This record gives sequence, structure tokens and C-alpha cells, in this order.
Amino acid sequence: MKIIVFLHIVGLFLNSGYIYSQKIELNLDIRNSEIEVCFEEIKKQSEFTFLYRSDLFKNSPKIDIRKNGSTLEEILDEIIVPLGFAYEIDDRTVIIKKAVVKIPAKEKEEIKKKVIVGNVTDTNGDIIPGVNVVIKGTTKGTITDYHGNYYLEVPEDILIDTLRFSFVGFKTKEVPVNSKIE
Repeated sequence: MKIIVFLHIVGLFLNSGYIYSQKIELNLDIRNSEIEVCFEEIKKQSEFTFLYRSDLFKNSPKIDIRKNGSTLEEILDEIIVPLGFAYEIDDRTVIIKKAVVKIPAKEKEEIKKKVIVGNVTDTNGDIIPGVNVVIKGTTKGTITDYHGNYYLEVPEDILIDTLRFSFVGFKTKEVPVNSKIE
């Protein structure tokens, strides 16, 4: 029971910076100034400090902001985010960094791929399941299925000239792509 009470108290302290930033109301009237001037004004009106690389806002345009009774998040969303930066509030410290641009899933899927398919058999024509099929010079590969078939999907920009086939008890064989071995 004591540990549960302790964990609840710790949780309250961990959220105190966020809760504080939600409660405090800031009033700003800044015209044609560097973004650092805005940070100084926020420091004067609150207990927040700002942490960022000194050259982060080197080429940023001057800002104009007029807010009355706004939260810290509202102000930062208006002046930081449009400039391509992100922020994180940790206790009473605002950490500012360049925003990470994520590639949408659609763009990732648009990468063109080549498909290599085939079948592995022994000299008698019997299928061999479990054969390792690897593009020579890379770690890209697959294993033949129960019917000896393999399917290998690779980006178009990878040069594929030879496949390596290996299996326990058999000699490793290198086969040029687009050739057929009997």
C-alpha cells in the first residue's frame, strides 16, 4: 500500500511542469524582434527557462506576437512550430530543437522494387526446401519454402548480378541472375 501511495506522489511531481505550463497565463506584445526576445519575456513572466543551441535561430525571421492570457504551449505553437522547430517541456525547462521530418507511409511504399522468383531442385529434379538464397555482396536474402520456391523483393537501386545458393550437405553455388541452371 505504501508503494502505491509513493508511486502516485512521484507521478504528480513528474507532471508538475506540464501542469504548471497549463495554468500560467502569459501576456506578450513583441514586434519585429528576434525570437530570443520572446523567450526572455516568457522567462520574466514565468519560471521557465529555455534550452537550445546558440546557432539554432541564426537565420530565423523576426517575429511579431501579441497574446493576452495565453498558455505557454499556445505561444510556442505559434512561434516555434511554423519555423520548423519542435519543443519539449521538462519540468520548468523548455527544450527547443529542429523538428524531425517523418516520411509518410505512402512515400515509403512508393520505392520501386524488383522481384526475383525461382525454384531450387537437385540434379534428380527433387525440390529442396530450406536453401539460403542471398544476393552476392549483400545481406539481402531469403530461404526456399516447402516446395523449393523462393521469392526475393529488393529495391530497384540494388545491383543484382549473382545469387548465392547454400544448403547444408550441398556445395554453395553462385548463379548469375537471368540465367537458368539445370
